[in-house]
Amino acid sequence: MTTNMVITIIGFILLFIAIIATVIIAKKKSVSVGDYLSGSGGLGGFVSAFTFSASAASAGLFLGGAGMAYTFGWPGAMYQFGSITGIFVSWVVIAPRLRRLSGQYGALSTPTLLTKKYGMPVLKLITAIWMIVFIVPMMVVQFSGAGFMFEAQFGLDYTTSLVLFGLVVAIFTAVGGYFAVAYLDTIQGILMTVGMAILVPLALVSVGGFTGLNHSLAQINPAFVGWTGFMPRTLQIGLTITFLVAFSGQPHLLTRFYSLKDKTASRIAFPLSMFLTGFYMMAGCLVGLVTRVNFPDLATGDLAMPTAIGFFMPVFGIVVWLALLSAIMSTVDSLLLVAGTSLTHDIITGYIKPNMSQKSELLTSKIGVLVICLIAFVIALKPPALITIVNSFAMGAFALILGVPLFVGLYWKKANRATAISATLISPIIYIIWKQFLVQSTSWHEMPATLLITIPLVIIATLAFPNKSMEEPWTKSKENRI
Repeated sequence: MTTNMVITIIGFILLFIAIIATVIIAKKKSVSVGDYLSGSGGLGGFVSAFTFSASAASAGLFLGGAGMAYTFGWPGAMYQFGSITGIFVSWVVIAPRLRRLSGQYGALSTPTLLTKKYGMPVLKLITAIWMIVFIVPMMVVQFSGAGFMFEAQFGLDYTTSLVLFGLVVAIFTAVGGYFAVAYLDTIQGILMTVGMAILVPLALVSVGGFTGLNHSLAQINPAFVGWTGFMPRTLQIGLTITFLVAFSGQPHLLTRFYSLKDKTASRIAFPLSMFLTGFYMMAGCLVGLVTRVNFPDLATGDLAMPTAIGFFMPVFGIVVWLALLSAIMSTVDSLLLVAGTSLTHDIITGYIKPNMSQKSELLTSKIGVLVICLIAFVIALKPPALITIVNSFAMGAFALILGVPLFVGLYWKKANRATAISATLISPIIYIIWKQFLVQSTSWHEMPATLLITIPLVIIATLAFPNKSMEEPWTKSKENRI
């Protein structure tokens, strides 16, 4: 066994010990359904910042973002401006009012919150079903990323890698619940920050800094150092718009706003999470660009990050490898918990068995987590192509299903049931149809095209079918500010 392998195994064992310790601590705190599913509004600013940032930075960023930069050069990194702006908007525009509203309703999930906000019981079922439908492909992306990581690092075959990763994540999430996810996200977020802080300087030094990087990229292809290059303009604009609006509707990130303890926690979490996510985005793209110079002939751009990690073995590689594994795990456990919440809290106890006891609901939630994990595992056996494309499609769907009705409901007094139906039921159908049948014939990316249809549709439906507001109007009070 090589020195690299021994160091990697030791690092993985240490991470596994941290997982076990976190589960034990979290299990003691998760005494109610609210604790298990959303932390019952009990997290401070530091933990909230790390759990938000670690969950936002996933395989879609560290593998997919690096892959896009590897494939298209600097133009493949430009859509990250949409990402960082979208995260800023979600904290400033959505978080303060959402935290207050979730506390007012005692909502454990976004489908429940929307149902109470709009006074439509069926809305819980509609949004919960959509959430499960689109969370599964996002989880598949994470599983595929983990499979690539284990395959590259341990030499395991892809299926064995999936089994190993899936078992760890499923058991950890099912047993520990929200507190376990949040606390481990903090540990993993710190690890991610340290890992990227080591990898990025080493990577840049290997190509002679930014000047050497740009010179080498231009030597490979001059288009790599332009603003547009040969990346399809439709794809670049589509990804930018998708990530600009997507973060305001991601179910696993919205839960982070519900769990904030108070306004002080919000004020700490906001700037810290902005710094962390911005750093992760920059790091992922830079590693992709450097890897293009050092390894110009990879089979797919999604291998850029694992290849870079192997290149900088043995001294620093294990830290970076664990950082990337942490990014993937912190997202998939959050998605699993949200999907399990939707299945159990919104569908089963909401419609099938409404009088279920807390003990039974807790058990059902854990079983739901395991079932959804199994579904994602089976689909991930045949991995998708470029990770960013798959991930962005699912994220865009949530921007429509959850982000639009939340934003309109929080900021427009006339928002009503027609608003909710047009956003949560009709817009995702338009989105799917456009993706499948109209992208090539129109040369329009599905996200901007659907938004151009959905926004007028929501406005017209709201004004054409008014009903008595189910809510007191929101006011611009100090309580609504971070």
